[in-house]
Amino acid sequence: MKKLIQVAALSAFTFSATNALAVTDTFNATLKVKQAISLTKDKDLDFGEVLTTHNTDIVVGQSDAGAAKFTINGENNAPVTVTINDTDLVHTDGTNKIAATFDFNATPTLSGTGAADLLIGGTAKVADAVTANNFIAGTYQAAVNVDVVYQ
Repeated sequence: MKKLIQVAALSAFTFSATNALAVTDTFNATLKVKQAISLTKDKDLDFGEVLTTHNTDIVVGQSDAGAAKFTINGENNAPVTVTINDTDLVHTDGTNKIAATFDFNATPTLSGTGAADLLIGGTAKVADAVTANNFIAGTYQAAVNVDVVYQ
């Protein structure tokens, strides 16, 4: 019996030496602060003027004179994501609409000075509006949101 107690005591001592009841370690905590993004509108998108007899879509490319232009400023060399949702251009009567889609670089990278130009072209779906008898004389417009976030 005495041997059994000695073996049990030795086993308990060995167990406690290799399996601690508490341990301590460390970790690093970091916080990176980025330059805030700013977006400045330099120019609106202009689809131009057409007659009521026009029946094809109007396309404005990113490099065309009618393209919208914004300047993005933020962290040097940082990639950003741009989101612009397609929308309807609404006639001043509030009823007639022309669908519009937009063409732009959705993932630009800011330059070494933290800037980038954002050029926005688009397509006014005039053909669809003509087919739906929604194409009447007047002004069609929409306020379109441009969202820019760091990737």
